[in-house]
Amino acid sequence: MLVPRPQLRRLNAQLEFRGEAAEIVVHPDDVATAGVSDEQRLIARSALGELTGVARVNASVRRGAVYVPHGDAGANVNWLTSKDDIDLVTGMTRYAGVPVHLHPT
Repeated sequence: MLVPRPQLRRLNAQLEFRGEAAEIVVHPDDVATAGVSDEQRLIARSALGELTGVARVNASVRRGAVYVPHGDAGANVNWLTSKDDIDLVTGMTRYAGVPVHLHPT
């Protein structure tokens, strides 16, 4: 499930010039299932789109959660979501809880 998050050393897309790849933080079991290892490039894919980033394995992340940065110009979380999938409570596009699958690049 998609969980958008800020990425350290970045203020949305303002620091793109630094060239740091988007970090996709995942549980060790999830990267093993996807055939990916720590610091390897991977694809996060939803029913609506995909983005590429670098795997950051973290055992404190809940299994099944895929933490993707928001505000990254090269790996925009919007590519995985739909403007038509609206949270009825907030009236905003649903950015969390979107099913996401991991794949090696």
